[in-house]
Amino acid sequence: MGATATAAIIPSDSVQAQAKSQNKGCPSGKILTLKPWYDGLLDSDCSVKSPDKLASSGKNDGLSKFIWRVVLNIVDDMLQLTGFITVGFIIYGGFVYMTSSGSPDKAAKGKKTVIYAVVGLVIAIGSTLLVNLVAIRGLGL
Repeated sequence: MGATATAAIIPSDSVQAQAKSQNKGCPSGKILTLKPWYDGLLDSDCSVKSPDKLASSGKNDGLSKFIWRVVLNIVDDMLQLTGFITVGFIIYGGFVYMTSSGSPDKAAKGKKTVIYAVVGLVIAIGSTLLVNLVAIRGLGL
């Protein structure tokens, strides 16, 4: 017990976890967990790569890779926003349920809101996983 209390008082070096950035050495530009549209498209000097630089050796697929990267970044952000909104609906439904004051109609409305929001959250999480799977495995981005 004494060692635990002492360890809590003595400051230690802080270690911060960082997500792996696809833009090496550049500011991430993230807001909350939302990626900027150009995530994964920056050069070493932090400028957006031209589609020609994204082309595979011997192929002329740079423009399609560029477009797919931008589209997938935007879709991923939209799905994450959907998740944030869904959490708001879960909180709202819980508040309606708690303040129903014995009214069966309000309690049913609160329960229904929470259930639909949880289903929406599961769909949003699954969609985000699917988009990331397609981006990494399917398109090789």
